[in-house]
Amino acid sequence: EHHHEHHHKHHHDQCFSAHSLSSPPQDCSPVFVPRVAADMARRTAKLGTLNAVLRPEVRRTGPLLTEEALARSRITARWSNATASSSTRLFFVGGLNSAHQSSTKTPHAQPTARRLYAERAAERESAGESDREYAFEMATSAVRFGRGVTAEVGADAAHMGAKHVAVFTDERLVDLAPVHTVLESLRAHGIRAEVFSSADLVSVEPTDGSLKAAAHEVRERAASCTDSGHFDLFVAVGGGSVLDTCKAAMLLATYPPDNFLDYVNPPVGRGLAPPGPLPPMIGIPTTAGTGSEVTGVSIFDLEALNAKTGIAHRSLRPTLALVDPLNTASMPAEVAAASGFDVLAHSLESYTALPFHRRARPASPAQRPSYQGSSPLTDLWSLESLRLTGNFLERAYLDPSDYEARAAMILASSYAGVGFGSAGVHLCHGMSYPVAAGASRTGYQHPGYPTRKPLIPHGMSVVVHAPAVFRWTAITDPERHLRCAKVLGADIVDLGSEDPRKAGTLLADQITALMKKMKVPNGLSAFGFGLADVDDLVKGALPQRRVLDIAPAEVDAQVLRSLYEDSMEVYA
Repeated sequence: EHHHEHHHKHHHDQCFSAHSLSSPPQDCSPVFVPRVAADMARRTAKLGTLNAVLRPEVRRTGPLLTEEALARSRITARWSNATASSSTRLFFVGGLNSAHQSSTKTPHAQPTARRLYAERAAERESAGESDREYAFEMATSAVRFGRGVTAEVGADAAHMGAKHVAVFTDERLVDLAPVHTVLESLRAHGIRAEVFSSADLVSVEPTDGSLKAAAHEVRERAASCTDSGHFDLFVAVGGGSVLDTCKAAMLLATYPPDNFLDYVNPPVGRGLAPPGPLPPMIGIPTTAGTGSEVTGVSIFDLEALNAKTGIAHRSLRPTLALVDPLNTASMPAEVAAASGFDVLAHSLESYTALPFHRRARPASPAQRPSYQGSSPLTDLWSLESLRLTGNFLERAYLDPSDYEARAAMILASSYAGVGFGSAGVHLCHGMSYPVAAGASRTGYQHPGYPTRKPLIPHGMSVVVHAPAVFRWTAITDPERHLRCAKVLGADIVDLGSEDPRKAGTLLADQITALMKKMKVPNGLSAFGFGLADVDDLVKGALPQRRVLDIAPAEVDAQVLRSLYEDSMEVYA
């Protein structure tokens, strides 16, 4: 296995060149996302029925897992074993497949679908788990990846029938190539664009105030410059803050709520769904971190509580994501580091999230939440995102001209977005929100960011908790944590031979080594927090139940307090 992995890494590095990012590879061994060719079926057949059933069937956009990596992840074993002992086992693993195999030999013995459903329902009822989730789903934006795809936005807008477009960006980007390319492309297709970029509307860290102002401006300009009184397409060009602002402004302008908190996630708000369809949206990321171009989440600071919260609904997910490696060329090294560590956390948290079948069953399919816990589908995206991040994050940080590394990281960001957009994130993110909101009190200002106000970048506020968090969560599934450590470079030959009690430490050591190399502030104390602040941080994190409840173990105030204390200093 060691020899095979070394050979694969060498071959992958050769294949994943700048050329392979802009044109289809001819002889690379990695399976590219996603491909339905006959050789794909042959390669995945040995991975078991589950992998074959779940093979994505959309056009390929970049490298995914190799067959060897998939086999190592033991996806089939984990999910079929996890569910075989409970009444919530996957229908096509425990039901249809076995029925199909038996029907091949004795056609008349095949059970009816109704009988199979009845058997599964009876098993769940007898095990006292009829209220447990039995299904998972994945919905994501259409993704187009490639060098220069930003210039295609005009053709896409025309295809959608758009005539008046609201373009969101920020004050720094509005004069740079990505925005110029978008506006020229729209103009070439006869489409009018209104640009929203002022700092009071699009803040580096959005607030409820900036979102309300942006929505008001959208309504005002739509009324004055469009025949219909509304924009028929929204385009966001920028980092996560721009994308999140665009989503929220689109929702608030289309369906103004009686109270702003109506759409905000519980328990802070009511978490109401949009009362109708929203206009289409195209997301064009210029940073490699948030994955917001493929998620239905908008995060912001709620000023009255001095805490971060968000709006989450699948209808907020962009219709199309144009993922263009050229757009990260001007990203400063400090932004590459912070956004890259956000990708790392997305990958790790979604892969170690509470398994979907341990969640409560929704009252109806329509009420199935965006964050559903880890599943065989999300595992694929999360693991490959983690692999790309481990291989390319440091390079992308050290050399902005390293096109291969920058392209790999923006691809990893979208991969992670697809994964956590369905699985969810948990403790690192839940704990980060009161930390980021506390910058105004501590006065910390991170270098390399175009803002004069105190700022703890989101990725930094997330990753400082990662070592403590994964040391704590490792006991819930040591093998998963060991696998993550190995993907990040830990010297692990055989997962089964490692002491499971060391899983959390091995993973934490890999994370802290990367943090130290990239000069991440050494824990919460570097941001200006001390032990006297822990109670306030806990108070700010406890309302984040939407993400805390995705953790693989129950989280209460005592757990949060211990993790915050352990995060004061991360490395020696």
